[in-house]
Amino acid sequence: MRFKFVCKRWWSLIKQDPYFHDLHLTRSKTRPGLLIVIPLIKAYERIVGHLEFFLSANFFECRAAIHTKRKTKSLRYNDHRILNPVNGLICFVHCFERDAVRIYNPSTREKTPWIKSRINKEKEEHGVKVYEYPSYGFGFDPATMEHKVICVWTIFRTQNFPNYKFTIRYACDILTVGHNSWRRIDEVPPPYKLQGSSVYANGSIYWSNKALFRDEKWDDGEPEVIVAFDVGSEKFRVIPIPNFIVDQPMSRDNFCGPSVELLEVDGRVALLGRMNAYNVKMWIFDDDHDYDKEEKINRTTTSSSTSNSNWTEVTIKLPFCWNRDMPLSFHAVEGTDQIILQSCRNSLWVVSLYSYNWKKKTFKKIEISGFSAIPRLFSASLFTPLVESLLPVYK
Repeated sequence: MRFKFVCKRWWSLIKQDPYFHDLHLTRSKTRPGLLIVIPLIKAYERIVGHLEFFLSANFFECRAAIHTKRKTKSLRYNDHRILNPVNGLICFVHCFERDAVRIYNPSTREKTPWIKSRINKEKEEHGVKVYEYPSYGFGFDPATMEHKVICVWTIFRTQNFPNYKFTIRYACDILTVGHNSWRRIDEVPPPYKLQGSSVYANGSIYWSNKALFRDEKWDDGEPEVIVAFDVGSEKFRVIPIPNFIVDQPMSRDNFCGPSVELLEVDGRVALLGRMNAYNVKMWIFDDDHDYDKEEKINRTTTSSSTSNSNWTEVTIKLPFCWNRDMPLSFHAVEGTDQIILQSCRNSLWVVSLYSYNWKKKTFKKIEISGFSAIPRLFSASLFTPLVESLLPVYK
């Protein structure tokens, strides 16, 4: 960033040259780092001034060293949530009032304004109450080199008097990064609930339709599937989850977090399930197993068949007890065989990071240096892999 001010030629190269941006990103992916977002909290008080620290850390052989610290009030992470970073860009989602998103590049410090959706979350039309709930995804189209945000709206319409009526429909808005406005598309997802956070991998955004598998208490009759959205063609498709995964005896302790979650591993989408306090299973899906890229792009919302050979099962044996006193979250490091496990003891707010190599099946604790300047009264909200990027957030 300092080199931008050497001369106009260098400024143009660093700021505007897409070929240079691509070379820089390719090199950065071989040296992934960590992004740490820490909202500051005073004891017995609400968050003061929406102040948080954005920290960047080098990450090499289970050692992380903080090299960038800065405070910000403009992003207000505590009032919002962050979608998984893609190519060094972060998408913040506004969680209150009118839904809106903001794209932020922590390397260049460029950010867009809050881009508001045109849909109201609750309204009334001719005596009928309308409730609208959004589900977001953030992804990248390698063909056009464009990042996109998708918002899937689930719209409930209820009328209690004189006759009870209840209807559901779906709507989809797309935001292309660089064009600061949403656009409606005709494509809508298959009629499945989109549960949990979305995951981007290899040109597609994925959601699971259920947080629990085969739990009679919550069973609504829907089959267990993964709903995929191709960022380039802007089409949905359905990936059935085979029975050998669905029938696994997974843990039902919701206090430990979701028993099943999605993550990106080695450029592919994966399901991760908590079997018990010491064992986790991961199923990696080969999305290009049955058809090539061109065929995948031309697919519509109809279901596609998958066989057991599409899935690779990996068993992870934890070196500690995963229980309600130590919830875990999982973050795959792009371009490596490592998965970062983030644990936090609720009573102490002590965060520990571990690195797991899922091919070598080795665990190591990640030592982080450079925390001396951080106030002690905080809750660490996000530790996620991040690559440095020069990609612009404006057209």
